[in-house]
Amino acid sequence: MGHTMLWLVYQFCKMKFCLVLLSFVLSSLAFGSNRLPDLTRKICGTVVDQTNGTALTGVRVIVAGSNQIVYSDEFGYFEVLCDPSKPVSLAFELVSFQTVVVPITLESASLKVNLTELP
Repeated sequence: MGHTMLWLVYQFCKMKFCLVLLSFVLSSLAFGSNRLPDLTRKICGTVVDQTNGTALTGVRVIVAGSNQIVYSDEFGYFEVLCDPSKPVSLAFELVSFQTVVVPITLESASLKVNLTELP
């Protein structure tokens, strides 16, 4: 009789977990339209030094009109997600280099950005 009771408790907990999971999914679907727009457009690329072509680490990449900021990695690589329904510009900043602002077009998906050192 002890094993039967444990099995019933196990089945009850499994059913309760499924109900909680189902209610979470349904509430996400019901209230999903009130959330911020999905940032589904991925823009990525590399940032290099204009003079010698080496990758620049730590370049601040700012999505204009938002609070999203990312930094290039040790290979100069960066990746940002943007709202595809709005025009986007990216600003690239690094100490001792000129800031570059790149407007993103529908064709832009992968970029190579050249920064020039300040005189």
